[in-house]
Order: sequence, then C-alpha cells, then structure tokens
Amino acid sequence: MVARFQLQVLADRSCLRAIRDELDSRGLALPLSGPDWTDLPKLEPAKLVDFDASIGAYDLHSYTAVFDSMSGGYPLRVAAQRLAEWAKFAHDRGKPFFLSELGTMGFGWGNEDPGPASYESGLKARSKMIGWVLASAVTTQLPTQFRSHGTDFFGCLQ
Repeated sequence: MVARFQLQVLADRSCLRAIRDELDSRGLALPLSGPDWTDLPKLEPAKLVDFDASIGAYDLHSYTAVFDSMSGGYPLRVAAQRLAEWAKFAHDRGKPFFLSELGTMGFGWGNEDPGPASYESGLKARSKMIGWVLASAVTTQLPTQFRSHGTDFFGCLQ
C-alpha cells in the first residue's frame, strides 16, 4: 500500500511538471515555488529530487510547531533545525527557500477559534522566526503581513 504522503508527493511532482512544461511551451520564464507542503515536514531528499527541474524556489508552511514545553505538534527547536536543513538543501541547489506561511494552531484551530490570534500564538510565531534566523545563519526578510486567524510570514531566506 502506498502511503498518503507518497501519493501527495507524486501528485505534486506531476502537477508542477505539467505547469512548468506549459509555461515553457509558451515561452514564459516564470519560476514556480514548491512543494508548498504544510507543517514543515522532515527533509527527505530522495523524495524531492524530481522537483528541482520544475521549480525556481522551495517553499513550505508551518502551523503546528509549539513551545518546547508543550505537547502536540513539534517543538520549536525541531522547527528551527528543519528550517535550517531545508534552507541549506535549497541553497545547495542554487534556489531560495521560502517559509510562505507561518502560524500556530497550538492554542486553537481554525478561523472561528480565537486561539490562533492570541498573544501566546503571536509570541510562539515570533519565537519561531527568531529561531529560524539563529539556526540558519542566512539573511531573512522580516514578516510583512499578519492575519487575525494566525500569522502568515511572507519572508524568504536567500
């Protein structure tokens, strides 16, 4: 039986390849970012090699990192380690790495729950950004947009 994540990877590769081929056929040199996965997965390079030809930048989202003292999700220290690994992986291939969405659901989930917009959630999101900068030793843009149901970080490690 093929794992659900493996099926998603295959679908993402196929879709990104089809989009890249169509853009190329029209002479549009527009770089794509991907794989656009949620929840900052552990880096597994064997699953990603086929993306390189289709994308101009790597990007991920992170919503379930929590303070190291909390249960559920993954600790901020793990998030910082994963971000540094993903950034190095992308940079080694000459591509930027984006954390295109950043928020927290450790204090509640969804648009109707006030938890994601709480002070604690904002503090946790900013702790994640600081940890990212410290762990990665590369430049970063600071967040430019925050939404009430969480925090979106439109930043780039280049």
